[in-house]
Amino acid sequence: MDQDTLNSLIHRADSGDIDAIVPLLELLQENGDALPNAGPPLLVLAVHVGETKVVQDLLALGFDPNVISSLETTPLIAAVQSGNREIVQILLDHKANVNEITPNGVTALQVACKKGDYEIAEMLLKYGSDTEAAGEDGVTPLCFAFDNNDLEMAHLLHLYKANPNVNLWGNPLFLFAVDALSFDFAKVLVETFHIDINQIDRNGNTALMLATRRGYTEIVEYLLPKCNVNAIAYRGYTALAIAAATGNLNMVQLLVQHGARVEPTRAGEEAPLQAASGQGHVNVVEYLLPLIKDVNRLNADGTTALYAAVFNAHIEVVKILCEKANLDAVMKNEATYLCAASYAGNLDIVDMLLNKGANPNLADANGDTPLMQATHKGYVHVVKRLLQEKNRIDLDARNKNGDTALFQASTASLVKIFIDAGANPSIPRRNGCTLLKKAIFLGNYEMLTYLVPSMDVNAAIMGSTALRFAVEKMSKRIVQLLIDNGADVNQAAENGRTALHLAAQLGAIEIIDLLLPKTTNIDASCPEGFTAAMLAVEFGHFDAFCKLIDHGADVHQVNKSGVTLLHVACATGRLDIVKYLIDAKVDLFAIDQLGWSCFIMAVDKGHLEVVRYLNPLVHVNDLIISSIAPVLNSPDNTSSKAFNKGFGAIHIAYDISDDTAMLSALLESSTLNINLQDPVHGLSALHCACAMGLLRTVDMLLAQPAVDVNLQDKDGNSAFLLACLYGKYDIVKRLIDEPSVNRTIINKYDDSCLHLAATYNHTSVFDLLIQIPDIAAMHEIKS
Repeated sequence: MDQDTLNSLIHRADSGDIDAIVPLLELLQENGDALPNAGPPLLVLAVHVGETKVVQDLLALGFDPNVISSLETTPLIAAVQSGNREIVQILLDHKANVNEITPNGVTALQVACKKGDYEIAEMLLKYGSDTEAAGEDGVTPLCFAFDNNDLEMAHLLHLYKANPNVNLWGNPLFLFAVDALSFDFAKVLVETFHIDINQIDRNGNTALMLATRRGYTEIVEYLLPKCNVNAIAYRGYTALAIAAATGNLNMVQLLVQHGARVEPTRAGEEAPLQAASGQGHVNVVEYLLPLIKDVNRLNADGTTALYAAVFNAHIEVVKILCEKANLDAVMKNEATYLCAASYAGNLDIVDMLLNKGANPNLADANGDTPLMQATHKGYVHVVKRLLQEKNRIDLDARNKNGDTALFQASTASLVKIFIDAGANPSIPRRNGCTLLKKAIFLGNYEMLTYLVPSMDVNAAIMGSTALRFAVEKMSKRIVQLLIDNGADVNQAAENGRTALHLAAQLGAIEIIDLLLPKTTNIDASCPEGFTAAMLAVEFGHFDAFCKLIDHGADVHQVNKSGVTLLHVACATGRLDIVKYLIDAKVDLFAIDQLGWSCFIMAVDKGHLEVVRYLNPLVHVNDLIISSIAPVLNSPDNTSSKAFNKGFGAIHIAYDISDDTAMLSALLESSTLNINLQDPVHGLSALHCACAMGLLRTVDMLLAQPAVDVNLQDKDGNSAFLLACLYGKYDIVKRLIDEPSVNRTIINKYDDSCLHLAATYNHTSVFDLLIQIPDIAAMHEIKS
């Protein structure tokens, strides 16, 4: 028989075609119980189609009555599913296991209860079916009876000791019954199974709480005489608090009549009055209020019933509670009712509280008053109402940050309202910030038009001035407003810098134009010695620099440190300004108090283009005498040789990174003395580069025809000897290969290259040198 024919027969048999079973039976003689590659066992198929005789024949042949098919069912479960009591009995008589559980957790009794088949369920129970057998989901036969609201089945299961304390997903079956309004089933669990009526779900809710929340009056009336009416759920709610929160007055009254507490007695317990107030249930509030001894009692969250009503904007409830509550009560978070109403922008409640006498100056934990709350949120209508309390409200009260309500104003209209009401705009925050500074940084010109006429625009603000802040904001319009209202353009901040200094630093041309007409000394310097023109140069604002020069700034100015404009331009690499100043005939050779020239500054700061421009104009070999000079440390770093008695540009044209760009720029000068030595130590650029191990720099110097490779310093050391002295292996190797280098030269202390390398333990250098024949020969002679 091919597979297609076999599959067709199985499908027909599964559909109830008796004629299809005969050839399948014949096939069994060859293959036993299971059909090859065919699916469910034949016994299950026979049960499924309800063919009693075939079932009996198969069992007589020794077929297993407990076989589990590929469909995860047994013959007994299949018989129960089809409701065939006769086959069920036959299977039971043939020792079918009534408690066989399929891989998906199904038993025959579960199926019977689910189908509501009382007779089969009873048959199974008589044969010992387990009433508590369940799959991974925990669903027992009693759960299926509940699902069908099958009271008769429930009673039957009770007779066979079914456990009613079933938990499904953390919740008791009894609470499921109550929550689903299965009243009759719930009563069976109470009266027949004697369930614990006060058991709770995973949130701590009792059946009474669930029924109350759902508004199941009949169930509540049934439960009340039997349960704990004052049980508390995990979130602090009692049944009465739940009823109050849902606004069910009849339920509230019913619970109170049965002894429900109207006022909490435990920490964390929710007050029914607050629950009703927070939801705006006027009728419940009116009922509970006469029963409450302390309407000002703080609830579990640290607030009162009135606060809940105010916070949630239930004005009718607020009106009722205001008659009994202390309107100036302070919550746990130190807020007041008026603070909450003002923060929420609820004008009606604010008005009501003020009319009832609430104190408008009581602040919250941060020190914010109701006026501050409303101002911060921008509630103009609330601010206006609070300001009507002229004789009671403190306009200039400050919070913990030192803010007044006016300081917290973020719109021009609010500022005007406060100014008109007489608020002081000059009161600063604790950190010294004023509203004037805040408005400037907000760029709020309209706000400033209200503030400036009533404030001292020259008052110091956090070490600076209003005018400087306006310049920093780069607002021409605000700068003009301040000047028009008396701002002193010559006033300096604590750091000694004026508005003009800052404008020049920022390159603010248009603002400089506003400041110059009232500037008394365009060349005034700040404590560091910088003038406005110098700052424009330092920060590279050519146009601002030209503007200042055009308006009288001295192009030849020299500050107290001897620094000129050209010094600054060279030090900062401003080639355009350097050219401008050279054309203006400034002193190209000016020396500052440290002894530095403009050219040396450009070299030191690495400004190549400036150096190239100045090369033909300056004396590139001039020596600089300064306390700020290059230093060459000894090999062991115990001493150093400073160049403070004279160094040239070439002495600072290299650095430890071995960047040769500046040296290359200097070498473009036809007058450069590449062998220039400092007057104290006699060190040249090649000496220093070799001592420092700067291979690229050494290569560039050696490539110059004019370089004297054997030039000796005051100690008689050549560049080669210094490389050996400092242990610079790569330099030594490079110089050995240089034909013009005198490898046998000795210094004035009679030290040879080998002696220097050995003295300072430069083993690798020594090993390299000893391989050179003329050096080795000299060593042998000396030895």
